[in-house]
Amino acid sequence: VAFTIPQDCAVIFVFPNQHAYTPEEAITLHRWVEAGGTLVLIGIAAFDEALVAQFHVGPGESLTEFLGNVEQQQPLFPDLPTPIRIGGEGAALDLTEAAAVIPMLATDEGEVTLALQQIAAGVVWHATLHHNLTNEQLRDPAQATVVPAFLRHAPTGSRLLIDTYHLFGPDPTAGNQIQSLQDWLYRTPLGWAVLFGLATTLLFWLLQGQRLGP
Repeated sequence: VAFTIPQDCAVIFVFPNQHAYTPEEAITLHRWVEAGGTLVLIGIAAFDEALVAQFHVGPGESLTEFLGNVEQQQPLFPDLPTPIRIGGEGAALDLTEAAAVIPMLATDEGEVTLALQQIAAGVVWHATLHHNLTNEQLRDPAQATVVPAFLRHAPTGSRLLIDTYHLFGPDPTAGNQIQSLQDWLYRTPLGWAVLFGLATTLLFWLLQGQRLGP
């Protein structure tokens, strides 16, 4: 019912949102990065003004080509076999107002699709929709190379979080107390196990009756 960050979380992925961050939520996220977290912002929209205000990186103009290549601007991907081929519509990154941001991948025209920002003890990866980690993209070895880079600062065994709160909206049932037997059956793992056991028992009786006849 509220946007919270677990204490043991090391990486947060924020995909294109349907619900904008509030200024308070954006400040919480910024402070978490300052404390050493790794934030991956993918396809941030212009309507997410609170995030843009905190990190000073937003969408720029749409890329001029539907298909094209992006090249490394800094040698942080030593295993990159070839230039990354990107496709689809989407805006490049606008880095004009950002400080301590390093372009990582860009087109020949200088349009940046991936950038790294250092904020105190943490880092922020800014990516366009051309690197949104879909299954189709990750089948490309060059595109898949960016994933280990995102996780470079995450300690082994740490927690990775995908922000579904702003992606889908708050869960209306989250945090509600169990007030009836029906709530317990439908909303708890033990209740699900009881329902599964009852269904399995009824199915067993049905099959036994069919086999033995009336």
